[in-house]
Amino acid sequence: MFTDPLPSCVTVDGAEFPVRTDFKTWIAFDHLMTESDLPLPQKIVSVFTLCFTEKQLPPDLEKTLSALFDFYSCFSSAQKSGNGKKDAPAQRVLSFTQDAPYIYAAVLAQYGVDLTAQNPHWFLFRAMFEGLTKEHKISEIMGYRAMRLSDVKDPKQRAFYREMKRLYKLPDLRTPEQIEQDTIESLAKII
Repeated sequence: MFTDPLPSCVTVDGAEFPVRTDFKTWIAFDHLMTESDLPLPQKIVSVFTLCFTEKQLPPDLEKTLSALFDFYSCFSSAQKSGNGKKDAPAQRVLSFTQDAPYIYAAVLAQYGVDLTAQNPHWFLFRAMFEGLTKEHKISEIMGYRAMRLSDVKDPKQRAFYREMKRLYKLPDLRTPEQIEQDTIESLAKII
């Protein structure tokens, strides 16, 4: 980040393709990929239209999506699971869309950056977001969402955290089929 210019392209099969780099584009990408109920073909067309700055697109759909997700994750290998095992779906603790007021307030308070007046590079926004201190409301909310109630022994504390999880719960975006499959897998682990 300090020695090289921030990236402005994704590489697919050795060729570079320019992408939009502003944080608003990548928040829209996140929304399309995680919260949108568009059919997959329409979602892909929307993502490509949103992210790429030129009409010429990479020919390989799968590699292109992978390259876009790499850019979204700021090329962080920590975002990828390298063990080859299918892990349980991660619990969502953040929605850039739903949590926008809390994110805006935290970035303004901590860095003095007005995200409605500035449009920083996605990598800079992610660095600012990940560097937010725990004193901000968004950090508190994410902590509530991530809290494992089974780890809380005190009944009063457990009741408090249960209420906070309910209050700040993100919508369940799984399809009915995914919910059924997850339920079956959870029951199989118990039995």
